[in-house]
Amino acid sequence: CDAQGGLYEGDNTVCADVNCGNINAGDACADAVPIGPVNGYPVWTFFANYEEPFTFCGLGSENLYFLYTAPVGGTTFAEVEAATGFDASVAVYGGNCAAVPGNQIACDNTGNDASVSWNATAGSQYLIEVMSDQGGSVVLGLLSVYPQGQLPDPLGACCLDGDCVATVTEAECTSLGGDSWFEGEGCNLGFECPLVFECPEGSIPEGEPTCGPDYD
Repeated sequence: CDAQGGLYEGDNTVCADVNCGNINAGDACADAVPIGPVNGYPVWTFFANYEEPFTFCGLGSENLYFLYTAPVGGTTFAEVEAATGFDASVAVYGGNCAAVPGNQIACDNTGNDASVSWNATAGSQYLIEVMSDQGGSVVLGLLSVYPQGQLPDPLGACCLDGDCVATVTEAECTSLGGDSWFEGEGCNLGFECPLVFECPEGSIPEGEPTCGPDYD
């Protein structure tokens, strides 16, 4: 599983009982995930299919697509922070999927992380393609897209009663009634939330060292 870039869920687990999340959202260009400014949106291309890109920025690797609507004009950044052992590429195109063939604005496939900038127009849409910079490989990482000087709060997995309910900011998680939040993790990648014990002051559940989150 590790050799293929997978996330091993443990001995004696079966796919029917495991929440792998919507890890291939945006697999097809026509189904690009709509986003505004984001900081640390989890991406993993392991289950994505290779769709012929508009250019070979990623050298023919599995790719995911996001459709960014610019809230303001001016310099805008698209960055992928790749996990250790992975190499990322990112490309930006003007318009939605149907409008962009041959209309690449920026591309970076030069190393572990990837970062591009362009001059956005307020209200315009831009297609963002995320992939590995190695042909046939996958990438695990965090996508950030934002106007210059306006990096939003980071995203993370919001948990409630042991369930991952949303990939949102910490403040948004609190407003949803979440009981724990994990920066850089995502429900879309099947994050497994720890159990939270509700116990009276001074009592300890049998077999547990303390009340509170169980991180084992």
